[in-house]
Amino acid sequence: MPGQGTRRSGCGSAPGLPFNSVYCASKFAVEGLCESLAIVLQPFNIHCSLLNGRSLASPPSRCLADKVLMELIEPYELRAAKLREFLEDVKPSLRYDIVPLVDPYGPSVTDPDLQCLVVSEETRRGGEAVNKKRLENGLPELALYEILLMKDPDHSQNEEEKISSSSLRQRLLGTLLRPPRQDPALPSRPYVIGLTGGTGSGKTSIAKLLGHLGAFLIDADKLGHAVYVPGGPAYEQVVAAFGAEILNEDGTINRKVLGAKVFGNQEQLKSLTDIVWPEMARMVKERIGEADAQGKAVCVLDAAVLLEAGWQAMVHEVWAAVIPEEEAVKRIMARDGLSEEAARSRLRSQMTNSQRVEQAQVVLCTLWEPDVTRKQVEKAWDLLQQRLSRERTLFMDNARKGSIVSRANSIGSTSASSVPNTDDEDSDYQQEPYKESYKDRRRRAHTQAEQKRRDAIKKGYDDLQAIVPTCEQQDFSIGSQKLSKAIVLQKTIDYIQFLHKEKKKQEEEVSTLRKDVMALKIMKVNYEQIVKAHQDNPNEGKEQVSDEVKFNVFQGIMDSLFQSFNASISVTSFQELSACVFSWIEEHCKPQTLRDIVIGVLHQLKSQLY
Repeated sequence: MPGQGTRRSGCGSAPGLPFNSVYCASKFAVEGLCESLAIVLQPFNIHCSLLNGRSLASPPSRCLADKVLMELIEPYELRAAKLREFLEDVKPSLRYDIVPLVDPYGPSVTDPDLQCLVVSEETRRGGEAVNKKRLENGLPELALYEILLMKDPDHSQNEEEKISSSSLRQRLLGTLLRPPRQDPALPSRPYVIGLTGGTGSGKTSIAKLLGHLGAFLIDADKLGHAVYVPGGPAYEQVVAAFGAEILNEDGTINRKVLGAKVFGNQEQLKSLTDIVWPEMARMVKERIGEADAQGKAVCVLDAAVLLEAGWQAMVHEVWAAVIPEEEAVKRIMARDGLSEEAARSRLRSQMTNSQRVEQAQVVLCTLWEPDVTRKQVEKAWDLLQQRLSRERTLFMDNARKGSIVSRANSIGSTSASSVPNTDDEDSDYQQEPYKESYKDRRRRAHTQAEQKRRDAIKKGYDDLQAIVPTCEQQDFSIGSQKLSKAIVLQKTIDYIQFLHKEKKKQEEEVSTLRKDVMALKIMKVNYEQIVKAHQDNPNEGKEQVSDEVKFNVFQGIMDSLFQSFNASISVTSFQELSACVFSWIEEHCKPQTLRDIVIGVLHQLKSQLY
């Protein structure tokens, strides 16, 4: 394993192996780096940890709370199954354990059998913290084995450069996470999107972008205002239920006073929503009918209470806008002028991001720059248009097949003498056309996607063998058989680290040459100044001080400088000399130091000057 990382001594090992129990932190398991780890550590017992999942009823653990788009993290069981499948695909004989991780340390600080902890450059400090904890628990330190993180060539402007699960979750934004609702009672046109999200989530900005793309917008908040106005459908019922104290002087309902009465009182709030939500739903259906009359293909219902009110029955897909709580609090405080406590209280009274994501077909996030949000929305819109196009094509195919069957039945009902049919023709016309179910289409799409993935992996390994020189050199011990994935990846890792060392060596050589060039430039400028001064005043100093005295002064100055130079500078090689000379110049050739040396030499030679 030389060149693969940094090891500490003091760990026991099996014969011929440096370690026999290795621990891989969750970062690698989650972010797809187990491929390289499995190859590097394939002879050992590997303990891989994954962040444990949680139910909607329980709060997120500290391990998950700070994750980007933590609502999109897959359940623990699913991630463990994928990791298990991957490790077995890389090397079926690999021995490993997958351990749930419910805290930052996991079994790394309690398992006495562990000997090595796999870290990266960015998690090394975490590995040191693990060793500190182990010492506190009376356990020996683990050897820290550092690996290089794989770069992601396809990362976007707001994603990490390395392969990262957070980047993969960001790529899920705007995609279809679960199938749309299949409700025969729901008209196929217009196709209704229910857009929801908590306060401060950026839901309104997303709705505007969808409107620019051609969607018919229905603002549920505006409809909510309409039901409260005098003469509105809910006005009299609300006043009767909550009293005249909620009215302004002009007879309109003061929504702030009404909100204060129901806030924190579930019974009062339910009384209000039982009055208002059904009226709003009726108005929403009227607006959907208007969209249909205008020939709009897509209608977007912008409703913060979409799920709470049960309006998902009116839409084909639910799109949820999510934002981290801390960012939402900042936005609410800046927009509404509320205190932090009031902003958090408002968020706690609403449905959580996770609850919305559980019921959403598409998830969007406005955490980043507006341009990133715009690209997300355009991506979601384009994928929606593709789904609608496929549905239209399927509908037309079914309609055409239905027309053929209908015509065949009509022909079959006529007299045999007028329309003679063979047995084959009758069976063709009377046979029910096969209609591919949604599950069949999903299964076929999954099979195609899985084949593409396997083809891409195979192509990747083939490309690696073509790029990495050591892969072209066949090992005589394995004969002419094809290199395994494990060997290809191991040779690739070795080659990358070799290139990394070569690059570092070249950078050091370039730095040394730059210092030499700078020193020569300084000397050149000094000599040019001396020559110019002599040319401008050729007779300056003549017959004042003899050349012998000048030489003695110069020799005295040089002797003084040489004492410090000889004590500070190593001259065993030019490389050491060039590396040390600048620090010596900075320390011993300061203007004040040189002035003191010259004055001291002149005092010593005073008798020769006069």
